[in-house]
Amino acid sequence: MTAHTQQQLENERVMALLHSYGQEFLVFDPDDQPNVFADAEERFPPPRGGRVNPRQMKNWRHLPRMLQFLRDRYGMFKAGRLVTDCPLSILKPRKGDDPKEFRKAFQVIVAKGLVWFKCRRVHFCGRKNCLAQNKTRLDIYDLICWLDGNKDPNHARKVVAEYFDVELANFPRSSGAPARCKEPEDREVVWLRYAVPKQALERLFRLPTAGRGAPQRFVAKAIEIITAAQQVPYDGHNADTGNAILLSRSFPWEIKLKEFGAAARLFIWLHWKQAEEQRKLMLTDEEIADALGIPIKTMKGWTREIVKAGYVEVSEDSKPKNSWSAKYRSEKAQT
Repeated sequence: MTAHTQQQLENERVMALLHSYGQEFLVFDPDDQPNVFADAEERFPPPRGGRVNPRQMKNWRHLPRMLQFLRDRYGMFKAGRLVTDCPLSILKPRKGDDPKEFRKAFQVIVAKGLVWFKCRRVHFCGRKNCLAQNKTRLDIYDLICWLDGNKDPNHARKVVAEYFDVELANFPRSSGAPARCKEPEDREVVWLRYAVPKQALERLFRLPTAGRGAPQRFVAKAIEIITAAQQVPYDGHNADTGNAILLSRSFPWEIKLKEFGAAARLFIWLHWKQAEEQRKLMLTDEEIADALGIPIKTMKGWTREIVKAGYVEVSEDSKPKNSWSAKYRSEKAQT
């Protein structure tokens, strides 16, 4: 083997590793990649009582789900990169616009650990006097107000709260946020979730899957252990404390689990395992069926039911394993 051939093979191996790493850890092209460690990360002390500082939702740790939100609501960032076409050209195309002018014209940046958006072609754009040209950078609240045509920042706050399943406090007066707050900042409150012990979940999943009344007994016990669990602060990122899984406090467990029936077992299991992995699950149908102790046909039936309801997302792009993501809010409820 010549030195040239050996170097070529080594380059191919390194590129394959980088590609794999990028898929797993959300790494993008170099000119696309935010350096989250470039500046000291801003931290916002959790308020007291049950709500979250709205500035906390701009933290870079929320970037993957924020991008999914923008894909779902506005059709932005569909290519999985941090650059996208101008959102106005997507949502409000104008007669006479040259599509080439708006390609890859909008991007995500991260500064001091916070997510921002900016126009890349502000000096060359034919659309004058738009918000992206008048402000150096936009936060998620600015962006929603701009794209929805609603200047009330509380509209954007409500949209974010609903999608992320959080209770957001008012904008603090000194935050530089797009609104003024009527309440003092020290009256804001903590974001709480149910801390369901893993031992209780393990006992729950030992209940029989078959037999008369088995689904009803499982649902009743699940509602009991979840809603009776201790409520603890949630940082918006880690849903696994080691001994417990943090499950949403605002999700209507009693209503939805009864609606899901037997499929509630799959819904809860996905939330549990997703919290432990801190990412979407990569599993085959057979692996999930084995873990739940049910026939593959039954498992696929449950999957169809909760996917149709909009509370689980399954991507089949990486066969034989699929990507599984359980959600607290149905996409149908958001439209």
